[in-house]
Amino acid sequence: MTEPNSKQHPLPSVGLGVGTAFRPRLGDLAIDLAKAGRTGVVVALPSDTSASYQLRPPGGGDDWRARSDGRTLRPVPVSVTHVTPLKRDPVYDHRARQAAVPGAIRTVVGQGEDL
Repeated sequence: MTEPNSKQHPLPSVGLGVGTAFRPRLGDLAIDLAKAGRTGVVVALPSDTSASYQLRPPGGGDDWRARSDGRTLRPVPVSVTHVTPLKRDPVYDHRARQAAVPGAIRTVVGQGEDL
């Protein structure tokens, strides 16, 4: 990994240790350590009627449940594979003295699953 320069920002640390709870929201991707690191989309949250998170594989498949305290869940690291510029004009920010070009970002998440 390269050292950050004045134009780069270091990636934030998630800061989750062993046994630390991760509280995902609906639609978040999560790794479930209790299911051998399986990646899933959170489709239901713990509530009065459900005592656990419900997850589903990103491409569909059988749902499973994870502990309501979130201790077995971890956020999924997302890697950007490439950015395709969109056919739009660049936007110039006068205060920052730089232009931005809108683009579509392609990512690979978890264990090689493509979104």
